[in-house]
Amino acid sequence: MRNPLLWLFFLLLWLIFGWWLWSMFVCPVVADSCSIWEIEDGNRLDYEAGNYVHFKRNSAAHLTDVPASTKGVQTIVNHLKKNTDRSALITGYYTGQETNSNPLMNLGLARAEDIKRWMTSLGASASQIATTSKIDSSCYRNDTLRQGAIVSFSDLKKDNNRLAAIKNSLTTAPITLYFATGSDTPQISDSQRSSFRDLFYYLDNVPSARIEVGGHTDNAGVLTNNMTLSQSRAQDIRNYIQTHGGLPITRMDAVGYGPNQPKNPNDTPQNMALNRRVEVILK
Repeated sequence: MRNPLLWLFFLLLWLIFGWWLWSMFVCPVVADSCSIWEIEDGNRLDYEAGNYVHFKRNSAAHLTDVPASTKGVQTIVNHLKKNTDRSALITGYYTGQETNSNPLMNLGLARAEDIKRWMTSLGASASQIATTSKIDSSCYRNDTLRQGAIVSFSDLKKDNNRLAAIKNSLTTAPITLYFATGSDTPQISDSQRSSFRDLFYYLDNVPSARIEVGGHTDNAGVLTNNMTLSQSRAQDIRNYIQTHGGLPITRMDAVGYGPNQPKNPNDTPQNMALNRRVEVILK
């Protein structure tokens, strides 16, 4: 075999054979690590589901056609209902390259919250479920995230100090939202995202609590028009919080105050802009 081309031909055959061996025997092992969902809580729970909860790329809505993950979620719900002293932490996965349409949280957190709402719809208590997120791209297969989240368990502990701090903060200093000229979408800062997380945590742990979404305007124009405008803006933000935060409308009151509660004197364009706002306050 002194012909270099012949050597290259055999080398190519060897590479193709090696790739075939990898695809047949190594790749399935990797795929299994993204498929077998081990749900464990010490000696209280040991369940193996055939699949994790799946999500399409860029989406925070779980796929509903994965029976094994449905059984896994129902198993967790049954476990929490039976063990009221235990809590579940849902860690939602995402990648930094995905598109996220939720302004109140990152995509991994939105996925964890989607699973949480799924669990509460099946009867689990929201106070037993916490959510967080983590960047991980290892389980994408054909544009589907096969391991959308993992769930871990711990003793249920209510952080009364945090609840008291949140109540004090959000009853005295509401989350104040402003809007760019001509826009119906509020501008959400990182600190406001954190405040919304605190708000949702409080509402999960204090079932009797509610929030008020108050719309405000400056004093330009006709009073009746401003009252209507502020009520409409308050309702829009209430719906916005329901859509992006998952909070039921039944726990939110939308109130339009018009120009009757100015934050600043209506004496300059800058101050008038600060009076055109929506406030989210804990009641």
